[in-house]
Amino acid sequence: MSDLLRNPRDWFKMKSGRDVYRRMYNWVRMKEKERLQILNRDNPTVRRKKRHTFKPDEKAMLQAVFANNEMEEIAKQLDVKYDIIRIYFTNARRRKSSVPSRTSALNFN
Repeated sequence: MSDLLRNPRDWFKMKSGRDVYRRMYNWVRMKEKERLQILNRDNPTVRRKKRHTFKPDEKAMLQAVFANNEMEEIAKQLDVKYDIIRIYFTNARRRKSSVPSRTSALNFN
């Protein structure tokens, strides 16, 4: 389907793929309620994990120990799973490394 959307072809020159366009057309014409029923029927057991949001004081604590990498200890103190803390530090490192500094952004050489 993604290939058909990226590279649309003339309907009468198509040898295959018409059924995909027909299904997309029928899907778009359905009412939203019908589409949601189909999606829920296909995946009744799929539940998304709720994302953990840190409170400001917890975030400050995490930032304070960021350099020390005391993740297991901080997980115990905050009563949070170790994996959540590990993911927080991974994301924090990624954000820190992807943000260019002002001096490097101004350096045009």
